[in-house]
Amino acid sequence: MIGILVFLFCLVNSPLVHGTRDILQEVSTGSETITNYAGAILTSGTAFYGVSGTVSVYNLKVDQEQMSVASMFIANQDSNNFAAISVGWHVLPSLYQDNKTHLYIHWLSRNLNNEKGCANLQCPGFIQTDRSIIIGQSFNQTSVIDGFSVEISMAILQNSSTKDWWIYINEKKIGYYPSSLFSNMTSANQIVWIGKTTNPTNTTSPPMGSGVKPNGVFGHACHFKKLAFVNNSRMQHSVTKDMGEVKSSNSQCYDARYYEDDTNGLTLQFGGPGGNNCVV
Repeated sequence: MIGILVFLFCLVNSPLVHGTRDILQEVSTGSETITNYAGAILTSGTAFYGVSGTVSVYNLKVDQEQMSVASMFIANQDSNNFAAISVGWHVLPSLYQDNKTHLYIHWLSRNLNNEKGCANLQCPGFIQTDRSIIIGQSFNQTSVIDGFSVEISMAILQNSSTKDWWIYINEKKIGYYPSSLFSNMTSANQIVWIGKTTNPTNTTSPPMGSGVKPNGVFGHACHFKKLAFVNNSRMQHSVTKDMGEVKSSNSQCYDARYYEDDTNGLTLQFGGPGGNNCVV
């Protein structure tokens, strides 16, 4: 089992410039698929060199052709290129042939002439250096609303010397994506903490997160906490409520909101039940 852990960072202040380009639209999967999302996006006027957070883990009922995801990603986007690295959990029966929740990683590099990338180890790219955590493994236990909580901490951090992007799970440095995989990923200009669902058109959209919309009660909706990023000065910086945009593709079915209290600090709650009227 992937253990329950809180990942603590040294958080240092730095400025953040808000942007408006909607990287969340990049999660679209095609004209025959309905894609929904709910999460937070930060866009920098300078550069990002890392992203981190701790996410609660749930198991949702998802049909064979559906998917439900909770992940964070770091990306660089310009007029001709899009590159991204993500880490999180998903329920994806078409990939694993089960209804369990699985840890996953993903990379993508796209330009005008080429697109490459994959989930987990389905294609060459990720160099695993610590095999104590199995990429793609399922969770033996998951969170229960108002009950037992399972969390994983995650980070994507760039090595300042090699420019490679390292993946951390529960404080373990499990491997890296070489900088040579990407045409424009020497730094990033956007970071995201997100829930996402997909389903075929004319079908019911699946639940996201815990299946409950954010309501401010810790342990109800799925959450990210200890949100942080590495800024242009290579310093780790905590996210505050005034940073970035919190948004969803269909507020009738899903939502995302920041909440803050003395016990948990700032959390991003996200998710919802899905349903029959979730067309974006």
